[in-house]
Amino acid sequence: ILLGHEAAGRVVALGEGVTDLTLGDRVVMTFLPRCGHCAGCATDGRLPCEVGTAANNAGTLVGGAIRLHRDGVDLSHHNGVSGFATHAVVNRHSVVRVDDDVPPDVAAVLGCAVLTGGGALLNAGRPASGETVMIVGLGGVGMAALLTAVAHGHPVIGVDALRDKLDRALELGATQVFTP
Repeated sequence: ILLGHEAAGRVVALGEGVTDLTLGDRVVMTFLPRCGHCAGCATDGRLPCEVGTAANNAGTLVGGAIRLHRDGVDLSHHNGVSGFATHAVVNRHSVVRVDDDVPPDVAAVLGCAVLTGGGALLNAGRPASGETVMIVGLGGVGMAALLTAVAHGHPVIGVDALRDKLDRALELGATQVFTP
């Protein structure tokens, strides 16, 4: 298996049928591809894509392809991304275009920490308008949840053991912070 599930890059070639991307586009790879047609995709993000999950479990790209080989042996894809490489072949369902002004190191985090933290808030937590959100643990995923909550107008309570993370949470819009 070639590891790496957080990655960003530029499109250098397009596969057959890809018409919504162009050469040179900045893209983020996502470890949770969405086919857009299965029962999981019909849940508006609450459940993972069945097709993407099956591909991830099999170590293939969506559609079953394997594009990694070494000495004539197939290598498994890591979550459809395998980003620890200078180049990666991915399925269109595993790529999201982002604006050019998003730096690559920031863009790469979008495909994991932001997807996980923001996704948990929006798809699992689903706070009602005006509800206060408490986030325990202010690492990358927690800060992504915080930024998502703030962007949606929720008061946010941040909890972490480290004072610098609490201070950063206040800078990013938390209304209150506490240690555990």
